[in-house]
Amino acid sequence: DGSPTYPFLFDTGGSFVLVKNELALTLSLSRPSELPGDLPLTVSAGSGERAQARFVSVASLDIGKIHCTGLTALASDLPHSDIAGILGFGLFRGQRFVLDYPRAQLVIEQGAADLGESALEYRCLLPGCLPAIDVQIGDRKLTVGIDTGFDGWIALDEAMAKSIGLVTPPVEGHREFLVSGARRMRLARLAGSFELGGSRVIEPIVRLDPGAGPVIGNALLEHYVVTFDTTASRVLLSSRSCDNSRSRA
Repeated sequence: DGSPTYPFLFDTGGSFVLVKNELALTLSLSRPSELPGDLPLTVSAGSGERAQARFVSVASLDIGKIHCTGLTALASDLPHSDIAGILGFGLFRGQRFVLDYPRAQLVIEQGAADLGESALEYRCLLPGCLPAIDVQIGDRKLTVGIDTGFDGWIALDEAMAKSIGLVTPPVEGHREFLVSGARRMRLARLAGSFELGGSRVIEPIVRLDPGAGPVIGNALLEHYVVTFDTTASRVLLSSRSCDNSRSRA
């Protein structure tokens, strides 16, 4: 309709809509009238990093054909210079959406759908977000969150990763950008393999963080079409390009 559009990150690990402070000022987003004072608060990323935020009112938000009104969002500084904010998983409650990584498409539809027998039940590890499924790595059964806000393969507590076994010792990786800024990652290759969406992931690269995860991120998900039915709490991962493949550092 001619209104300006802005690039937002879709984050299954987030439960809210977050707007970059710069955009909130540009759009003159004010605090909700029902909330007294500015109510400053701290938001936490899945890695444990924290940043200051404030509540703001968003009169309307259009995502494709989905029209949302009367939203309460958060405004905070973001280290990503190319995004205007974050759309959390909780925004899509009652929707069915498809993350087609190979085609770089996000399709959002209303209502439930039959995802078939290959679909898995998920449960949210955090209130309203971070959908998680069970996977078997070696002789360990882990509940693993699906986090589209994480760019790596797998994030895992370092002690847990060492108990499973590492093929390579930890090394310093590249910098990652979080809600509160940037930091250097620690990476290793995990011993063993696991099944995901009909494909076997062999000796995946893991990000090692005290108390982190376990979550899988975009470096692994980019080989799949991921369909969420939030009305039935089910997810289907369909492999497109990683059959019998091995991740390489």
